[in-house]
Amino acid sequence: MIFGRKKTEKPKTALGLALYEYDNMFSRELRGVTGTIKKNKIPSSRKISALISRSISKTGRLSEDISRTNLKTDYRSDKTRESIIAMISNLRQFLEELEKTGDSPDATSVENFQEKIKTLEEERKLLKKKMKDIESDYL
Repeated sequence: MIFGRKKTEKPKTALGLALYEYDNMFSRELRGVTGTIKKNKIPSSRKISALISRSISKTGRLSEDISRTNLKTDYRSDKTRESIIAMISNLRQFLEELEKTGDSPDATSVENFQEKIKTLEEERKLLKKKMKDIESDYL
């Protein structure tokens, strides 16, 4: 397989695994929702309500898995963990606001959602640098 895709393995560290699951949720499950918002539209609440509720429960589980009580790390990894938890909570707030919007959004809410998506993507890029600093097995 010369031209095949490189298989991404699951990371072995807890922080890498949490980030891997976050990336999968954001890029695979929420791709349709974020793509629709980038096109200046809000998806129908009937179509995405189950997806949003499932994603909200996953974000809660991810935050709990890497919390201070469940995962002991060194100082550098602790700072990275706080960044991951902040990013997960921002995604959770975004999903909750999207769920509250319903089928009658106004133009300012669409712009706010677009800005939040850009912010989430920028946070992920910054976190990639921190993961390189702690020599993580997943970037």
